[in-house]
Amino acid sequence: MKCLLPTIIATLFFYSAIGQNKLNGTWTVFAISTIDGKMYFNLDKDSLFVATPTNKSEDQEKLKSDLKQAVSDMHFEFLNNGFYNLTRDTTSLGKGSYVISEKQKTVTFIIKSEQGYAHNFMTDYKIKNGKLLIKYKIEGQSMKLFLKR
Repeated sequence: MKCLLPTIIATLFFYSAIGQNKLNGTWTVFAISTIDGKMYFNLDKDSLFVATPTNKSEDQEKLKSDLKQAVSDMHFEFLNNGFYNLTRDTTSLGKGSYVISEKQKTVTFIIKSEQGYAHNFMTDYKIKNGKLLIKYKIEGQSMKLFLKR
C-alpha cells in the first residue's frame, strides 16, 4: 500500500493539472491564415486579405468559398480528461489525446488511426484576449487557426 501512494498522488496531480488547463472547452474557428501571413480570412467578417491578389474578383470569391468549406463550423473540443474532438458541424474530423506544456506554450496532439497507428505533432499555442491561436495542418498545408469559445 505504501508503494501505491506516490503513484496515486502523481496520477491525481496529473489529472487535476489536465482538468485545470486553459484549453478546456469548445473552441470554434473564426479565422485562418497562412503561416507567413500572406493570406488571412476572417469567417465572421467574411473578409479576405491576400498579399499578392489576383486581378479577378472571381478568383478571390473562389478562394473565400474554398476556405469557408474547409473551416466553417470547425470546432476543437478539449476535454478535461486529456482528450480532444475535432468536428465540422456534427461530423467527426478526428479525435485523440493532447498534452499541454504551459511553460513552453505548446500542445502535443496524439492522433490514433483506425489501424492503431499513432501520429504525434507538437505546435505552439497562444491565448490572447480570450482567443486561441494554434498552428495546424489542413489538407497538408500548415495554417494558423484563430479560435474563440
